[in-house]
Amino acid sequence: MEAYLDNSATTQPCKEAVDKMNYTLKTCWGNPSSLHAKGIAASELIEDSRRNVAKALSCESSEIYFTSGGTESNNIAVFIKTKFKLGISNDDSFCSCIICTFFV
Repeated sequence: MEAYLDNSATTQPCKEAVDKMNYTLKTCWGNPSSLHAKGIAASELIEDSRRNVAKALSCESSEIYFTSGGTESNNIAVFIKTKFKLGISNDDSFCSCIICTFFV
């Protein structure tokens, strides 16, 4: 039996997430900022994901930001909290998780 005790750094993804990533990497690998077919497909997938996350959180899709990882998420959370003087949380790491980091 294996004991993995570093879930703060990374956690094993569920089968559904792995399956979705495999599908995406094989079919929607285009640059979502491009206007060719692969780019448009990738952009549509991102926007569908954004709507799904927003629906799950009962918020607007414009409030959902996808980032490349924890550091970028934390920076965005601190920026938003500072710029708009929001009292979202005293714990900015919690704040960034709520605001920025979701994988669909």
